[in-house]
Amino acid sequence: MPGKSKGRTTGIGYFEKHDLFSAIDFSIKEKKQEKIALLGWSMGASTALVAGCEHPNVSAIIADSPFSDLESYLRQNLSFWSKLPSRPFTPMIIYSMKKLLKIDSSDVSPMNIVKNAIGKSFLLIHSKSDEAIPYLESEKIYQEISSGHHKELWLTENAEHINSYLVFKEEYERRVLTFLNEHFM
Repeated sequence: MPGKSKGRTTGIGYFEKHDLFSAIDFSIKEKKQEKIALLGWSMGASTALVAGCEHPNVSAIIADSPFSDLESYLRQNLSFWSKLPSRPFTPMIIYSMKKLLKIDSSDVSPMNIVKNAIGKSFLLIHSKSDEAIPYLESEKIYQEISSGHHKELWLTENAEHINSYLVFKEEYERRVLTFLNEHFM
């Protein structure tokens, strides 16, 4: 199913996982990379966690502001994105996703995927001020990563959704580079 997302609609990580798999495979086959590190923001962070845990060549995943489980996240937060009242619209939109787009939101669950990860290192970044995706989403993922893996959770303050880099640029770069130097190279 590579290339399933077409850019006009979002699969909220469901179709995008296949695009990321294609990019990983391209890096391996065409660029001769043996190990891959992924860095994603928001839905891209959740997609990086899902694809990265499933792909054997990914060894390090940096996820900035991911959601932990698409189904539960949408039920609680879809109105933030849709600007529509939760009732009656959230159940209708989720139902429509399943029927019209064939998206099974239960398949996009980073917190369930990380439980079974093998040989991965994780850096989760999230702002406590994030209103779009609450930082508790990263905490849920962090708790599910087994103790056999290297895992870090950096919670920032006073940054909007995916703006930790803009607010804490030097520290952000230092933390990401240190993580990659210690757990990827």
